[in-house]
Amino acid sequence: MQQINIYLMEYGWFQVIGRMMVCLALVFMAYKDVQEHKVSVIALIGCALITGIESGIAVVTVGSGAWKSYLAGLVIGSLFIVISKATREGLGYGDSWLMCILGGYLGIWNMLELLVMTWMLTAVVAGIILARSRFKKRTSIPLVPLITVGYIAVWLTEIMMAANA
Repeated sequence: MQQINIYLMEYGWFQVIGRMMVCLALVFMAYKDVQEHKVSVIALIGCALITGIESGIAVVTVGSGAWKSYLAGLVIGSLFIVISKATREGLGYGDSWLMCILGGYLGIWNMLELLVMTWMLTAVVAGIILARSRFKKRTSIPLVPLITVGYIAVWLTEIMMAANA
């Protein structure tokens, strides 16, 4: 509880509500991704609006240097759109657009954390599928649930770091 109070003092209620709204959008998109193997465009647009507004407010309140981190995160996220195009949607466009949105929202360092966690989780899931001998040529792994778990882990790490600062 102490960590949450420190986090609230450092970041404020607005960011916490924004993080919760993004988390809810991610959970909804993860459900849709598992069920339909598609990312909801409406949820993506909603997530982009929430993250855009919150990032804009953060740039204004934090200072002039914050936009560089958000821009770098956006560039990293944008690379996934290029990967989707190059692999003919081996990595889906919905997943790529989500990475782009989250990159601009989280900034470079949190985005890199998210990527590491997401790809580690993907490796574990792929390993489980391989161990069960159910991996076929056209097997696909829904990525949004793993991105969601990574996002929650990044957020919890942020809370813990705020408490230890």
